[in-house]
Amino acid sequence: MDKDLIRGDLVTATEVIPFHLLFEDDELVEWGKGPGPSGLTTYHGDIHPAPVNLHSHIGDRFIGKIRKKMSVEELVAPPNGYKHQRLREASDLEKRQGMETAIREMAQAGITKAIDFREGGVHGTELLHQTLENMTYDEFKLMPGGSLTRMSIFGRPSECQFDKEEMEALAPMVNGIGISGIGDWDLCELTTLCKWAKSKDLPFAIHASEAEREDIDEILSLGPSMLIHLNKATEDDLLAVKEAGVPVVICPSSTDYFKLGTNFVKMTELGMDVGWGSDNAMFGGLTYCMGGAMETILLQHTHGEEKLPDGRSIDDIVYNNTFHYSQKIISSFEVTPRPTDLDFDHVIAVSQHTGFGATDWPGPKRLWRHGPRKVNMMIYGIDIKTLLE
Repeated sequence: MDKDLIRGDLVTATEVIPFHLLFEDDELVEWGKGPGPSGLTTYHGDIHPAPVNLHSHIGDRFIGKIRKKMSVEELVAPPNGYKHQRLREASDLEKRQGMETAIREMAQAGITKAIDFREGGVHGTELLHQTLENMTYDEFKLMPGGSLTRMSIFGRPSECQFDKEEMEALAPMVNGIGISGIGDWDLCELTTLCKWAKSKDLPFAIHASEAEREDIDEILSLGPSMLIHLNKATEDDLLAVKEAGVPVVICPSSTDYFKLGTNFVKMTELGMDVGWGSDNAMFGGLTYCMGGAMETILLQHTHGEEKLPDGRSIDDIVYNNTFHYSQKIISSFEVTPRPTDLDFDHVIAVSQHTGFGATDWPGPKRLWRHGPRKVNMMIYGIDIKTLLE
C-alpha cells in the first residue's frame, strides 16, 4: 500500500493553519492540524482558495502573442480593430484550436473558473461550446467539470446593435452579456440591450474608462453587474461605483501592453474590492500572476513598505482580492449556484516530489505571486469545514 503525506498550510479567510493530509493509494484517509506522521514520502502542498479569471477573451488565442504596439482603437475596438479583422479571417477550426490551447494553459496554471467575453454572436458562442464538448475529462482528471472547470460565457451581439431575434437565440447559450465600451454603441440601442438582459435575468458587464474617461453616470444608469478596467476613472467616478456596489475587475496584462496605468492603488485606498482578469489571450496574460501585479503596484506606491499608510497589510489586500473576492464575484455569475461559503472551493497545490521531507515552497500568499507555475498535482473541491472538524 502506497502512502503519501502532504504537509503545508491551510489558508482560510482569517488564519493560516499548519496542516497535513495522508493518502493511501491516492485516497484521502487522514487529515488534521500539525505535521502528521513521520517517515513517509512527503510533499509540500498549501491548501488555499482556487484562483479564478474574471475577464478573458480566449477567442483570439490563435493569433499568438501580439508584439507590435497598437492603441486600444487599433487593436481591439470593434468592428475594425486588428483583432476583429483576424477573427473574421480565421477558420472555425483555427479559433477552436486556439480556445482549446487557452483553456489548457489556464488549467495548467491552476485557474479553476473563468468568465469569457465571447465575440461573434451566436456562432462565436457555439464555437466555445463545441471546444468545451471536445475536451475530454480524461485530459483533466484533476479538474472538475472535465476541462478548466467552469467556463461562464458572457456573449454579445455580432454587431454593436440590438437584434432581438439574435439575442433570443443567444440567451440559452450564455451566462451573461459582456460588451465593449459605451462609446462603441448608440446609447438607446445599448439601453434596450441592458433592459432585455435584465428581463432574462442575465448579468450585464461592460468595459469602462479603459483608455479614456467615460461618463460614469451613463454607465451606471445601465445597471451593470460588473465593470472592467476603470483605468481612467476619476476618484469621484470610483466612489460612485463603490456606492453602487458594482464589482470591478482590472487586467494588468492589457494595461501593461497599452501603457495605460491602473487605478488599483486608488481603489485600494477607497476600500474597494478588486478582482482580476487576463483580458485578451493574445496579450499572453492567461496565466498572468495577478497577485504579483497587485503586489508590485502597491509596493511601488509605498516605496517598499509592506503596509499602506492606513496600516493595512499588502499581503492581506493581495490575498483577499486575488482569491476570496474574485471567487465571490464569479460564483454569483454561474448558472449552477455554488455554496456561498467559499471554504468549499479550495485547491491544494503540491510542489515537486523530492523524497522524504517537504520541499522549500513559498507560503500560500506567495504561491501565485511569483508568476505562473506548473505544479505537479492539483486537488480541487476540498471541503475545508470537514477537514477542520
